[in-house]
Amino acid sequence: MSSLYITHYYVKGTDPWKNIMLLPEKAAFQKAAELASAHKGMTSYGRFADFINYYPLRKAADKLLREQFTGRRMAKPARGFHLTKKEESR
Repeated sequence: MSSLYITHYYVKGTDPWKNIMLLPEKAAFQKAAELASAHKGMTSYGRFADFINYYPLRKAADKLLREQFTGRRMAKPARGFHLTKKEESR
């Protein structure tokens, strides 16, 4: 398998650790409709407007990640890392 990179984006002021895929399917579709309606025109919420197509792809991706990483011992980083706050656009 080639190298994988996981990127996690979230909108400032929201809880970055909420995951719509943890909801039961019916509740996930209801929440997606609510998010799409509340955030029209925001690119990061576009996937919720097309949830019928996004849901099965995301479900498969989450399953793959669980299969690849659950129960594995992840190597400790060789050196530390530094988190910085990105300057906001003005």
